[in-house]
Amino acid sequence: MQERRKQLRKHPVDYLNVFDGKTHQLSGSLMDLSTEGMMLASGTPFLLNTTYRFKMALPDASLGKRHVTVDAESLWCCLDNDSDFYDYYTTGFKFHNISPRNAEVIDRVIHSYAFDPG
Repeated sequence: MQERRKQLRKHPVDYLNVFDGKTHQLSGSLMDLSTEGMMLASGTPFLLNTTYRFKMALPDASLGKRHVTVDAESLWCCLDNDSDFYDYYTTGFKFHNISPRNAEVIDRVIHSYAFDPG
């Protein structure tokens, strides 16, 4: 698959929980992040080409917020059965209509709590 993203995504030092913005149920764990999108690991697959509202728990309230709410469209989803512990799905999302404030908070999370994968 050809790489189409413009920004390199960063992996969080600790996996952050991401919740459904409507039901508040756990949707998955953040695997990587950029200001344009994210990848989640989850126990169930997401529907493709569907926009979801997520609430991302932040690692600490010093960023001025305890969570960030984003709308994100699912672009791909696949079963990852390489884990020694359990099978899970990874899904790539692209953010839509992110507010400047939330983009700033995500950028600060990336710079404070993430590292380059390579």
